[in-house]
Amino acid sequence: MSAAATEREGFLLRLRPAEEGDAPWGYTDFFFWPELGDHPTQQVLKQLQSLGHGTPAQESAFLKSIASRLDWAIQDQARRRDARSAWLGLPEIRSHALLPSLFFHSDAEWGRRLEEIARQGFREVKLKVGRDLEREAAWLSAWVPRFANHFQWRLDANESFADSDSFFRFWEKISEPAQQCVEWVEDPTSRCGEQWQLIQDQTKVVLARDFARESSKDSGGYEVRVLKPARDRWKESLFKFGDPQASKNIDPHLRFCVTSYLGHPLEQMMSLHWAGQWSRQFPGKVTSGGFVSHTAYELNAYSASIPQTGPILSPPSGKGWGWDALLESETWIDGGILENLSDLAEEGGTSS
Repeated sequence: MSAAATEREGFLLRLRPAEEGDAPWGYTDFFFWPELGDHPTQQVLKQLQSLGHGTPAQESAFLKSIASRLDWAIQDQARRRDARSAWLGLPEIRSHALLPSLFFHSDAEWGRRLEEIARQGFREVKLKVGRDLEREAAWLSAWVPRFANHFQWRLDANESFADSDSFFRFWEKISEPAQQCVEWVEDPTSRCGEQWQLIQDQTKVVLARDFARESSKDSGGYEVRVLKPARDRWKESLFKFGDPQASKNIDPHLRFCVTSYLGHPLEQMMSLHWAGQWSRQFPGKVTSGGFVSHTAYELNAYSASIPQTGPILSPPSGKGWGWDALLESETWIDGGILENLSDLAEEGGTSS
């Protein structure tokens, strides 16, 4: 899978059923971002292939680190066994449009691109900022008000600001009409808590925290939590699906934005699935999310078969996560112990 300026390593994994006979496989995605703290792909492959040969403590720690992804395969296997789709009864969740950077297009190209996003019916646009704050502030001031009647903006700063003062200087350079179109700013600095609360109090801009980031302790100061189901920490720190007490432990003023991890289309659609699950469990708490991420890469057989109508993705046909024929037709490499991972996953406590 390749993007315009980079290539990403990863793989799909299928789990051998614990049952005998013709029981189905379960499938999951293993695409990583080492720059965000993930283990490199080759290291994960090596650890998977050596399962059964390490100490119990080592293997338990490793299985815990990939727990969510193994859960997905186990759930997929169960649904395929029962000939059920993972999407039955789930509400429809809209997606925002994703713009990785404003430096990819000329002004004329930006005009056409934004007009197309508006025509497709997107209501929110997520833009990565932090590479050139002066230029970005000028661009936002010039372009955002032109589409004020079409969509709001979600700015992802990726902790680009050294402190609250540097954010204030950036914010002051953005015109007031553009400021009013910003729905939230994600990860302005590396320290949340009092610093973020100060930013919210002085600018009145809503802040969001990407829970996948580990650079600081979670000290609050935000109103939106960005969740990527492919990462594991949401499971321990937010809630477990189906827990009847979970809603009592959630800040009533907190909202959740679920996004993909820019992985394989399989991960993309699994993230959409979890957004639907959580939206059903916590009505009114889940915003539109980030699911139209396959456009960041060259099309493949999976992404080309995702039904899309603007900000709405429809699930692929088939059982479980779908894509029955495509997954079955892949050339799968014999992984030895990999084929018995469904048993190991259950022993590692990854079933939900």
